[in-house]
Amino acid sequence: MGVGLKSKIAIVALVFVLAGSIASSWAASGPVVAVRSGKLNGIASGGIEKFLGIPYATPPLEKRRWLAPAPPESWLGIRSATATRTGCAAPVSADGPASDAEDCLYLNVYRPAGTVVGESLPIVVFIHGGGNNWGSPGIYDGERMARIAHAVVVIPAYRLGVFGFLALPGLGAGDAALQDQIAALKWVHANAGTLGGSRSKITIVGESAGGTDVCKLLATPAARSLFSAAVVQSGFCYGAPSLASAETVGKAVASHAGCTNQAIECLRSLPVSKLLDAWNAARTEQAGVAGLFPMTPIEPTPTLPVAPSTRAPVPPVPVLIGFDQDELRGFLSGAYPLSASKFKATVTAAYGKDAEAVEAEYPLGSQQDAVYVLAALRSDQMIICPSFATADRLAEKSPVSMYEFADRTAPAFKSLGFPAPAVPGFEPGAGHTAELQYLFAYQAAAHPLSNDQNRLADEMVKQWVAFGRPAAAQVWKRYDPRNRETTILDSAGLHTVSDAFERHHCGFWAGHPTMPASLLP
Repeated sequence: MGVGLKSKIAIVALVFVLAGSIASSWAASGPVVAVRSGKLNGIASGGIEKFLGIPYATPPLEKRRWLAPAPPESWLGIRSATATRTGCAAPVSADGPASDAEDCLYLNVYRPAGTVVGESLPIVVFIHGGGNNWGSPGIYDGERMARIAHAVVVIPAYRLGVFGFLALPGLGAGDAALQDQIAALKWVHANAGTLGGSRSKITIVGESAGGTDVCKLLATPAARSLFSAAVVQSGFCYGAPSLASAETVGKAVASHAGCTNQAIECLRSLPVSKLLDAWNAARTEQAGVAGLFPMTPIEPTPTLPVAPSTRAPVPPVPVLIGFDQDELRGFLSGAYPLSASKFKATVTAAYGKDAEAVEAEYPLGSQQDAVYVLAALRSDQMIICPSFATADRLAEKSPVSMYEFADRTAPAFKSLGFPAPAVPGFEPGAGHTAELQYLFAYQAAAHPLSNDQNRLADEMVKQWVAFGRPAAAQVWKRYDPRNRETTILDSAGLHTVSDAFERHHCGFWAGHPTMPASLLP
């Protein structure tokens, strides 16, 4: 062996020794956990430990675009887990700036400080909202829930929009996002013990489109053994497209992207920005079948949710279903103030022959702007009453509870991605996403919580984690369609009422199923 080669070997060996020494010194500055893929170095602060940006799947790049997620690659040494990753590719939105990241299948873990292997803590997996087109784990955190409720909290990213829901023959069934969520749950299942959690105490929680995704996970055979309780916050558990409808949108995407020949190879070769533009154009063109936001299609296969009409078995896990008192009010802030004549014209255009009945059910008050009445009827019809309908159905076989978040002093929504100034005089109330700052420190809020709201938030995280377990029965009354008891969450704390169904006119909407073509006037 020559002197030159010996020198090179010695230099390489020295580099490895120095690297190992640096890694050991660096790792000692924070908590270390050993997951299946390797060791992670996190952050300890404020009574909790955070492990951020953990890969739970191989990056879905190039030929893996739209394929089911594969297990993550292992690593040697200790990997830094001290910073959250950029969310999955999405256009700019109120949830944040645009992202072109396809290497995005990462998750964040929060747990109480000092947690040890095998401690058997409850685990909460939060699936974020954003219309299945936007959002990222980085605008939430699980610190309060981990610290106050003594739980392990996991927040995964998943593919969005065209990357998570594109259905095209030969390419995919529009279920990449669903498969990502299942892969994240499998990762949690596999690593529960080393994180200090229990496989038998995993609760999935989803808000808005994330709540809809929880509904799909409840109906998906491949996910049935991966959780023991579920929470649906302001979710849509109805209106999922058929596979054929989803493929109609997919073919339109290929057309708008200029991929009419060899569509699969062509689509995989395109940049993120062109695919996002084609997705938006196709969903606008195919609005009649595209739906309000992308959802996983329904189809009787092991990996796709089954259609509700099949009355397929749903796992008998406890399910908590809830909504915000003024769900869609914030979406109508731009229509404030709304005249009585404009209200009447809007109702007539939306409901036709039923317009008079709708006006009689929701009369305009002399002291209230008409926009609040329009928001109430839209909220009741489109989210709140369907939530009760979902509870009615699930209660046939599963223990179900209902809640209504009703703190009308909650911080107003604040856009994170583009200017959206507050409308002077408009009162947002307890609108869509209002509960998220209390549970997961949602960043899209105008100001911090007050002392009273922090107390409510502490109680909420404790009860979210306790849901489905015997000790929670005093707070979470079992839902019965005969009395429809609902837990109210407001400035007075948590208390039970039996009038929420009637107060939101759900008996009326059960007899008037026509949905408006648009939320806006």
